[in-house]
Amino acid sequence: MINGEMFGITVPLHNPLKVGTLTNIIKDVAQKTGQDWMKNIEEL
Repeated sequence: MINGEMFGITVPLHNPLKVGTLTNIIKDVAQKTGQDWMKNIEEL
């Protein structure tokens, strides 16, 4: 939930996730939140 607004991100159930898939998930979250995606990676 961002600023009281809910949003959805699709996360596949692959085990393990490929690096590119995980990167795209992080980029989607960054786009929805307006944050830099590299900053999101550094926080992991």
